Amino acid sequence: MLTESQRHWLLGEVLKKTSRAFYLTLAILPARSRETLGTAYLVARAADTIADTDALPREERQTFLLGLRRAIEGEPDPGYAERLRQSVADRQTDPGERRLLLSIDLILELLKSLPQAELSASREVLQTLTQGMVEDLEGKPLETPGDLDRYTYLVAGCVGPFWTKVCMLHHKALCHWNEPEMCEKGISFGRALQLTNVLRDTPEDIQNGRFYIPRQQLQELGLTPEQTLQAITLRNKWILQALEHFKVAQEYALAIPRRCTRLRLAVLWPILIGLKTLAILASSKTWTKAKVGRSWVYRMLLSSMLLSWNDAALKRWFSRLHAEVLAQL
Repeated sequence: MLTESQRHWLLGEVLKKTSRAFYLTLAILPARSRETLGTAYLVARAADTIADTDALPREERQTFLLGLRRAIEGEPDPGYAERLRQSVADRQTDPGERRLLLSIDLILELLKSLPQAELSASREVLQTLTQGMVEDLEGKPLETPGDLDRYTYLVAGCVGPFWTKVCMLHHKALCHWNEPEMCEKGISFGRALQLTNVLRDTPEDIQNGRFYIPRQQLQELGLTPEQTLQAITLRNKWILQALEHFKVAQEYALAIPRRCTRLRLAVLWPILIGLKTLAILASSKTWTKAKVGRSWVYRMLLSSMLLSWNDAALKRWFSRLHAEVLAQL
């Protein structure tokens, strides 16, 4: 059984060192939601580290992911943690990721300690996320826009319903929510963020032999996957699609009662950063990696804390960011 100090360490130091920018969102959440969402994030982050490691060939990474999926469902494998340490953890150059993988037994114990309703929801979303990672490692090309839509659901969109259900369990202020409707909005929210990530990371992904822009659309332009960076009009088309998903994400944010300040901020920050990322990406005449500056993030954090209660001001802010994106296309 986990001790309180171990629980605090996992959801504190380990989470902070591995969650990068997302730690801001997790840290601002009310404590009632933070433990469940933080626990699921730790498991998902461990899976993502396994999937992305250069230390092993794809087949072995898939094997470790499938082993983790069984562990998530409560099927113990006494030798899993040791094999993971020898094959993956000890080869990690990032100290945070190494510590994360070395703590996998404790993290899975933390997962099992969740209340039953939250454990079931966590297992469901983690199975979907890891399925997306396994399929990604199979290297099958995304042929159609529908394939990309499915991919963004598997690796991000599925988090929307999970987030919604956990928050509804813990916050009475959300009792008026229509759960199925808000879960659907949450899926669009996740897709908005993942599609932004895909567009932002395309230059780097191509260098690593990964192609997420549908081949069917590239073929219509007479381009090969390796020539994706020449498809600026196609990039802009997907930017517009991401904007449509962000419109739904904004509805999700504004549906959170104004008095739930911390919950609102946790949802607002990724929306605002995502929209600014799209604006930077759209402003470039070549397909280059977009990165939001730290100074802009700091100003955004301060402004959002002052305006989180003001729906009219938030709508104007969203509109300005949308206009900034559209003006560049």
